[in-house]
Amino acid sequence: MLFICTFLVGWLVVAAGAQCYPDRVLNIAVPRDGNSSIQSPYYPSDYPKNARCEWLITGSNIGNPGLEFNAIDFDLEHSNCKNDYLLVIQVNTDGSEIQLGRFCGEIGPRKLISFTNKVRILFISDKFLSKRGFKLSIKEPVCATGSKYCPGSETACVDPSQFCNGVADCPDASDESSACSVPCGSTVIPPKEDLRWSRIVGGEEATPHSLPWQVALLSSTGTFACGGSIVNRQWILTAAHCCQIYLSSPRNYKVRVGAHIVNATNEPYARTYDASHLAIHPGWQRPSTMSNDLCLMKISGVFDFGPHVSALCLAAEKAGSCSAGSAALVSGWGKTSPARSLENNSDNDKDDLLAAREASKADPRVLPPLQQVYVDVTTNETCKKAYGSNLSPDMICASRTGKDGCQGDSGGPLAQKNQDGVWTLCGVMSWGRGCAQARYPGVYARVDNALRWIWETILFT
Repeated sequence: MLFICTFLVGWLVVAAGAQCYPDRVLNIAVPRDGNSSIQSPYYPSDYPKNARCEWLITGSNIGNPGLEFNAIDFDLEHSNCKNDYLLVIQVNTDGSEIQLGRFCGEIGPRKLISFTNKVRILFISDKFLSKRGFKLSIKEPVCATGSKYCPGSETACVDPSQFCNGVADCPDASDESSACSVPCGSTVIPPKEDLRWSRIVGGEEATPHSLPWQVALLSSTGTFACGGSIVNRQWILTAAHCCQIYLSSPRNYKVRVGAHIVNATNEPYARTYDASHLAIHPGWQRPSTMSNDLCLMKISGVFDFGPHVSALCLAAEKAGSCSAGSAALVSGWGKTSPARSLENNSDNDKDDLLAAREASKADPRVLPPLQQVYVDVTTNETCKKAYGSNLSPDMICASRTGKDGCQGDSGGPLAQKNQDGVWTLCGVMSWGRGCAQARYPGVYARVDNALRWIWETILFT
C-alpha cells in the first residue's frame, strides 16, 4: 500500500505527493525566524507498516548555521531501534554525513542541533506493530555553532565547555547549578586494595558498602538488569544497551542503591527509586555497533547521601587519569565464572564477538554479594589487535589474566583512585568476547569522551 508523508511550513499544511519510496525525498526549507515541522504518515493515527519516509531539511543559510529539532510528540515501536526508528543525519558541506541520533520508543530528539544547514531524516517501520508516530518541530538555532541554550532558557547561550567550570556564564548562573557541586569519589569504608592475587570473574566479594556509588538497575517489577554508578544526587550513569533491555521508557526501570546483596530483604541502607527520565547517548551504535554505550537515568526524588550511598567523580578530560598501564576497579553482581570460551570461534562470528553483557543473562535468583576485581587499563592499539574495527575511540579497554567483568556486570563502573585519593569513573562496562578470555580485554564506554553530553543532559533535564 502506498501512502503520503505530510509536513507543515508555518501555518500552512502541505500534503506531499511524494510516495515513501527509497528514491523519493520530501524537500523542506526552514524559513529564517520561522518554524517547520514534519510528522509520520497518518499522524496522530497509527503510522502504516512497511513505511519508508525521507525528508531533506534545509536552513536559510542566514545567521547561525545549523538546525534545531524537538519532538512535539513521539511514540514508535521499541525493539532496540532496529524495527521502527527515526534517523537524523547531518549532511556536511563536502557531502559526507554524520548520524546525529537514532530514536525509537517514546524518546525523540530534544534540542538536537546540527552544525550545518542541511539534515536528512529517515523514518522506517517494519511489517509488525505500528504506533501513534511522531511530530517534530524544526527551526534555526538561536545559539552559535557549538553553543547550547542555558538551562531553562530559549534565548541565552553558553559553550558546553563552560558547564560546571566554577564561573557563572549564564545570566542566572544555571550553568553552575547545585548539580555541579556534588561531593564525590570518597568512601567512609575503604575498598579492598589491589593485591593482584585476589580471587565478577577472578574477583572477590567487596567489603560491604565500600563502593557507595554502585547501583543496581532493576526492571519495574524488581528483576535485576544491570549495574550503574551514581554521578549526581538524582542521576546514575549506566550502559545504553542496559536502557534497552526493556522499552526505553523510565517507567520500566527502578534504581536500587545502598545494597550489598541486591535481592536481600535485610539490607538496612538499601533503597529503591523509580526512574523519572532516561537519556541514551545520541552517538549510540555509531560509528560501530557498541559505540557510545552510555545512558543517563534520573530518579524520582533525591539520593540520601551518606556513608553507604554517594557519588563517583567523573574522569576529567586530559587529566592524565585512567591512563594505559594503571589499575582500575570493576564491580558488579554479574556472573562469577567465565562464559563459554570463544577461542575456537571464527573472528567473523560477530554475534559472539559483539555480544553485549546484558544482565538478562544473569540469573536473578542466584545473585552474589557485590563483587570487585582489579584490572589494568590497556592501550587502544593493543585492544584493537583483538577487536579490529569494532573498537572506536570512545571506548577504553582493561584486562588482567583470569580477571574480568561478565554477564550481569554491564553498566557498572571501571573506577580508579587518583593520586589525591579520589575515586573517578573511567568507563562503563559495555562488551567483550566472552569473560576473562585470553587476549580479549573487557571493553568499556569511555567517560571523559562524553563529559559534554553528560553535563548537558543533567543540567537541561
